[in-house]
Amino acid sequence: MLTPVYETNCLVGAVMLERGTRRKYGLEVAEMRRFNCGYLISNSGRISRHEKLDLVPFKEGLPGVLKQDWIRDRVLPALQLNQPLTPGRNFEQLHFHDRDGKERSIAVSVCYESLLPWLPQYRRCATADAIVHMVYDGNTAEHPSMMQRHIRACQYRAIETRKWNLVCSTWAGSVIIDPSGTIVAQLPATPGVLRSDAVRSKGNGSW
Repeated sequence: MLTPVYETNCLVGAVMLERGTRRKYGLEVAEMRRFNCGYLISNSGRISRHEKLDLVPFKEGLPGVLKQDWIRDRVLPALQLNQPLTPGRNFEQLHFHDRDGKERSIAVSVCYESLLPWLPQYRRCATADAIVHMVYDGNTAEHPSMMQRHIRACQYRAIETRKWNLVCSTWAGSVIIDPSGTIVAQLPATPGVLRSDAVRSKGNGSW
């Protein structure tokens, strides 16, 4: 609904619910997958998604050692622990066409994944035009140093990948970072729009 209003491609974060099955005691048992995603809705109406690959232990998901059936069925209920989210299965670049009609692609990093340089967003994104970090910082709004740490990590990701990195956060962390790790534009701690003029002034009119 918003894409025609904005007249541009829209990247949003959402939680996805998906019915599926898992193998338990030699049988296929129904289960509900619940996972964070970055969704790209293009002007053409095409929707593509990348699922978050790495979860925060205990807060979002369970460490692998606790995922055995007998632990999940017997120990976790006694400890009142659950697995609210599921890790994504595959890394997917998201593709769209810019206003000049040229095909572009982005690699999406969700939340604290920007702190983990070994993820495929940074190791297998040779063909991506940019990396977009979707970060929720609402629970640290009163601690801006936490967001600055996140931005610093994204500067390192830009240097490592030699690509433009864009950080979209809830509060004060939305920035555009050039391939050398320099912040070329940043929003203050107020709602606003981050323009691409600063990027064009660097000699690249594509973003």
